[in-house]
Amino acid sequence: MVFLSYAEIDFFGMIILLLFYLNQRRSGCYALDDRIFNSVLLIGTTVLLLDGVLWLLDGVVYPGGRGILFFLTSASFIINPLIACLWVFYCDLRVHGDERGLIRRAPLYCFPLILNVALVIVNCFIPVAFSINEANQYHREPLFLLYFLVFYVYLVGAIVILMRKWKHYESPAERRDLIFMMLFSVPPILGGIVQGLIYGTSLTWPSTIISFVIVYINVLNRQISTDALTGLNNRRMLKRYLDMETNFAETDSTLFLIMLDMDNFKQINDTYGHAVGDRALTQIADILKSLCGHRNCFLSRLGGDEFTIVGKDHDDQTLNEMLSEIEKRIAEFNASGVEPYQLSVSAGFARFKSVQADTTDALLIAADRSMYSVKAEKKQASQTIAEPEGV
Repeated sequence: MVFLSYAEIDFFGMIILLLFYLNQRRSGCYALDDRIFNSVLLIGTTVLLLDGVLWLLDGVVYPGGRGILFFLTSASFIINPLIACLWVFYCDLRVHGDERGLIRRAPLYCFPLILNVALVIVNCFIPVAFSINEANQYHREPLFLLYFLVFYVYLVGAIVILMRKWKHYESPAERRDLIFMMLFSVPPILGGIVQGLIYGTSLTWPSTIISFVIVYINVLNRQISTDALTGLNNRRMLKRYLDMETNFAETDSTLFLIMLDMDNFKQINDTYGHAVGDRALTQIADILKSLCGHRNCFLSRLGGDEFTIVGKDHDDQTLNEMLSEIEKRIAEFNASGVEPYQLSVSAGFARFKSVQADTTDALLIAADRSMYSVKAEKKQASQTIAEPEGV
């Protein structure tokens, strides 16, 4: 009866993860981190199905049953740690945003997985991890702890990766994202400890279902609030952030908003195609990310080729330094010659305290006007240079 209850929990969790996976597929999220998360959901669904079937078959005697149970248990031993391994991949990519770096670190991350596969292969000849007796019942063997160790090394490793990034994140939104990802590891670790101490209990996978629900809620929130192309916050999150900051404005600092518009973006699209135009947008976004990585700033893509940076200025220097740094980094990118086009932006700004109407809409309008004023000056200057000298 207890085995049946555990199987019911597994099948219920399997349905939940399958629904999450199907919804993710329909959402059209094709970034690498989203694809890894989708794989975690799909493998989690498979693991719960296997675990439920194993609970139902344990102790049931029928022709060939021992071989079937041994095969399914071996498959479970191989697949289970794969979830934790992929979770490390996901956390690494989320905090570093470096696909090439992830590829370089992949062999290191996969080593415990390979060790676990070797354990299962050895177990096929010598029962060192588990065994199936004549009554078709599963039993742990001494090296079962090695399998558990592999699984939990990954979960603890994911927490370490996230904790190392914590000190580099200052914004509440980024830290909240880290907290949600850390929470993924906590329930299965606690459930696994109890399961390891009390033989016959099954708490690891029910606990993991809780983890998936927690993280999936955060993933949905992030997808709703993030621009799919650049990975920056979207207009919705900008408005929400501004409303929050202007309602609780600090008296010793001034909130400022920089609005940037790409110059000649239409020309890049018309000359090289929309795919290259998208690449130019992501390159601007990457420059802004690198600029704001060590500052307490809020980055967003307002729409089209417009971006915003929101920050706080205590001495009127932060804003000016940031504007100069944007110019410098774009010039460095252009000098590198990695693209056939040149990046350029027009940047305007507004300070919250200097805006006549103290509302977020007024701040956006003031920054927008400032930006278009800079753009108009650039256009006029280029026309003046292009005109022939006096007749």
